[in-house]
Amino acid sequence: MIIAVETPTGVSTSRYTRRYNNRYYGGCIMEELLVKIASGLVTKPEEVKATADEPDAEGVTVYHLHVAEDDMGRVIGKQGRIAKAIRTVMRAAANKNNMKIAVEID
Repeated sequence: MIIAVETPTGVSTSRYTRRYNNRYYGGCIMEELLVKIASGLVTKPEEVKATADEPDAEGVTVYHLHVAEDDMGRVIGKQGRIAKAIRTVMRAAANKNNMKIAVEID
């Protein structure tokens, strides 16, 4: 999606566009990434959904991953290793987009 954004006077175009895109479109990208990662792990990828809460006072956005009951073990993994890996990848992507996130698996 390409949008035209008018920058305020005195603000660098690249800095403003980056902030604008992260604030409004970064969340959609993060949800898609979470769904894509989880869909590759489960047997029922059509039931994978991700939702995001509004950022809290510290600016942390909580993403909730919803999978079928049968696939919960596949997403969590032995001793939570898969879940930890998902959170690490998501945090790395968020860090690249100057975002703070947390992932909860429901």
